[in-house]
Amino acid sequence: MAERAFVRSQDYQGIQLVKRLHKLDSENKQAAEIAAYQGRYEASERLYLDMDRRDLAVQLRVKLGDWFRVVQLLKSGGAGGLLFLIFFSEIHEACLILFDEIEESPI
Repeated sequence: MAERAFVRSQDYQGIQLVKRLHKLDSENKQAAEIAAYQGRYEASERLYLDMDRRDLAVQLRVKLGDWFRVVQLLKSGGAGGLLFLIFFSEIHEACLILFDEIEESPI
């Protein structure tokens, strides 16, 4: 039913959401996906963490480019050094872009 509504409204992201939901094996994962689709990322992350699926919470934050939160999640889960190196590199890159934008904008 939801898929038909998304098709009628030509909502491609909604159609993809329904397809992902069909593949998930638990209602909690489905609820987390729906929360993320609605932009309620903190709620989605909390659902993943409550399921003891820190990996999915990290994956969500990686998709969002929220590198600082990724590092926090990895720290609290005892992740290895290579992951930290990768994510600190991403944070560094994001900061460089931000500083370039600040320098270029007129004050």
